[in-house]
Amino acid sequence: MFESSVKVQCCGQQMPFWLIWLTFVFPISVLHALPQDRPDANSAANWQQFRGPNSDSISSDPLPRTFGKGDGIAWGSELQGRGSSSPIVCNGKVFLTSSSGYGQSAQQPGKRSELLHWVACHDLETGKELWSRSIAGTPLVQALNENLLRHGFASSTPVTDGEMLYVSFGASGVFAFDLEGELVWQADIGYSQHNFGSSASLMLCGDRLVINASIENDIIYALDKKTGSAVWKIDQVISSWAMPVVGKTEAGDEELVVSQLRQVRGFDPQTGKQLWRCDGVKNYVVATPLIHDGVVYCNGGLTKQTMAIKLGGRGDVTQTHKLWEVPKGANVSAPVIHDGHMFLILDNGILQVFDIKDGRMVKRHRLPTKSRMYSSPVLADGLLYINLEDAGLYVCEANVEATKVAHVKFAPKGTSLKASVVPVGDRFLIRSDSHLYLFAGGDQETKQVRSDGSQRQSKVVVPPERYEFPADAKWARTFTRYLSRNHIPCQNTILAPYKSVITDAQRTEAIKIIEADYDAFYKLRQRQRNAHWKYLKGGSQDHDTYRDRLVEIDADTCKHADKIRVEIKKLFSEDQMEAHLKEAAERQAKARATAAE
Repeated sequence: MFESSVKVQCCGQQMPFWLIWLTFVFPISVLHALPQDRPDANSAANWQQFRGPNSDSISSDPLPRTFGKGDGIAWGSELQGRGSSSPIVCNGKVFLTSSSGYGQSAQQPGKRSELLHWVACHDLETGKELWSRSIAGTPLVQALNENLLRHGFASSTPVTDGEMLYVSFGASGVFAFDLEGELVWQADIGYSQHNFGSSASLMLCGDRLVINASIENDIIYALDKKTGSAVWKIDQVISSWAMPVVGKTEAGDEELVVSQLRQVRGFDPQTGKQLWRCDGVKNYVVATPLIHDGVVYCNGGLTKQTMAIKLGGRGDVTQTHKLWEVPKGANVSAPVIHDGHMFLILDNGILQVFDIKDGRMVKRHRLPTKSRMYSSPVLADGLLYINLEDAGLYVCEANVEATKVAHVKFAPKGTSLKASVVPVGDRFLIRSDSHLYLFAGGDQETKQVRSDGSQRQSKVVVPPERYEFPADAKWARTFTRYLSRNHIPCQNTILAPYKSVITDAQRTEAIKIIEADYDAFYKLRQRQRNAHWKYLKGGSQDHDTYRDRLVEIDADTCKHADKIRVEIKKLFSEDQMEAHLKEAAERQAKARATAAE
């Protein structure tokens, strides 16, 4: 087969050509022919985190712009429950989260004890569910209210590195799976609550999983992505539902940026060390920031502020690096930038166009929706793709005039679309609160895919036993829940049993008593956080020791609260105390009756 007389000079010696081919060329050709397990994060077919590979919601490929009579949907797959998280895609697999059993509707709210969080994997080409896992919700999950009914208990978008899948369900925990659905590790990130629930999406930064646990613990954690053990943390992250983002300065250095109540902060992503801070949104922050050409654009809050801050500063950069700020913006939706303009959608359905040089609003357009807007726009080939919560998909040109290109009303009446469009090459995914759809464009008729419900119970993830506050420590959790934010919740909790008998003058005196010894509550909160940090540093292994520490902290918290209440009761007259005791007895009797039912 090989001519033995053909020889080549190699390594100073004469070698036959066939021997060189077998030694060097053949192994390399075989290596290249082997399938590659690790995906290219920048591949157009992979969308591995919220807002895509660069956290900017820009697709590298054009997406369909004509949808025909069949709405251009290749398939629609039924989901296990509700959710407002966006799907992600890696190597032909779609991953997304949902929840069931609690909070499905106002008419059938369900029971908190029956809450299940779901993690599912679907085949991109067929829509078939490949596997799903259910996770028992913690008893500490937020009680259902009007706000939670809007987006439910699966609002955080997962992230994958092509080897593992990471999902967050707030107080119920963070979970790492391999791509076949086997649990690798899990971590408890805190249990504090908010009426709006949890929603901050996960991000990967090198070998670390970065988690904004502002709502659960006022902290951002960086965990080792392979083991779940804590590497560094950022304290005092207040009222932020926004995913952190990483960008490069003009010098090429990476900075991790966090937008939160009243400030924007920059950190070294390797150590968590703060590099700079800047005055930010004066209210809570939901919208994820956008980094473009070394500038971070932040928006949010009821005040609807938007600002641009140049990266690379040190210390307080409010006067030196804040390029502009305007009293306009959006509460929830994150921005997209194209051709010198920023596109931002108000939650009342107004598409705003800003000039990124100075923040000047150039134009406003009313979108064809009557519902509030939670989704963020996606940019592809000069077009904006926008999910309208109650009115399907809207496509318009990404310019000042925002000329309409298409409006696809594909979802049944009553279906909610809160997640953002997810590009996959020249197609895209949309998830509603009941289905997952793949859009391919043209005149395709939708193929309905029904998953086998019996398979969904095959793998159930049971989190470690959660610490539940004992009956005699029922107030401890409330005392330590918001102490780093302000004193008001602590005051309200201590005075709650007396609200029907206390006078205004007595309330003023009682608050003085509470404030005089407030530092003791703050120290208890710090003890609680330190216990949690040690727990995470151990890779979520020593749950029993963590629980024992919490029992001690709760007992000390209740003792301190009781001591303060003894002082407050001295302000009341005998008649006031008699009325208070009578009311307390009635409350307890009612609680016992409810429990018996």
